[in-house]
Amino acid sequence: MKFQISVWGVLRRWWWFVLAGTVIAAGISYYLTSKQPLIYVAKATVSVGQSIRDPDINPQMLALSRTLAYTYADLARRRLITEAVIEARNLNVSPDELRERIQVNVIPDAQLLEIFVYDTDPLQAQATAEEVGRQLVDEQNPLAGSQEYQEWVAARNAAQEQVNEIQGQIDALRAEIPTLSSAAEYEEARNRLTQLETLLVDYQDIAVRYATLTANNPANAVWWVEHAVANPYPVAPNKTLNILLGGCPGAAGDGRRGALPRILR
Repeated sequence: MKFQISVWGVLRRWWWFVLAGTVIAAGISYYLTSKQPLIYVAKATVSVGQSIRDPDINPQMLALSRTLAYTYADLARRRLITEAVIEARNLNVSPDELRERIQVNVIPDAQLLEIFVYDTDPLQAQATAEEVGRQLVDEQNPLAGSQEYQEWVAARNAAQEQVNEIQGQIDALRAEIPTLSSAAEYEEARNRLTQLETLLVDYQDIAVRYATLTANNPANAVWWVEHAVANPYPVAPNKTLNILLGGCPGAAGDGRRGALPRILR
């Protein structure tokens, strides 16, 4: 009780000091915030596959489109796309710097890709977001130059080679079986034939899967949903929040900052 009274007495005596410290901290926060550049964001939206246009799409194509949506989302921030955007827009930034300004959100149920671009110029943000989307949409197969695509092609070719080799072994074994004289040889050959036929089906499935990934089919099509529009209102810095946090003793800052691109920090 004595301690509580003592603390209250100190506060009553030095309230002006606490108030002055808060005002000074808020003033410093306001000054620093006013020196930060305004950051704007623009959003463009594209879709992978034909699920929105065709409600009766094949379930396998739908599943493939969902998988490809995440692949395209990753591709949008890779050098294959960022270098093309820099060249098309004549931007004075490195691919890594542009990557930090791009965020992609995937809506899996609709196979939608929301492309966000942050910049100090709202028109530049809009034009860059539009160009990232165009790079994904206009190319016949924008994945063709990516490492993932090359790996898919290699896997498809390797699986097809296995299919051809196993099919040759099956044909040879089928031709040999009628010439076998002993029951043991016949039983061994039949077991071997069954194993080869099972293995053939497995490699055929793999070959078809990767052939689908590398083919120009509806599941691998990217098309516009919403073009980018310039947003006249900045998303950062948040002056009100910064001043309030600056004026609060011991404020640790906004924990959500980690989710923002580096350009906003």
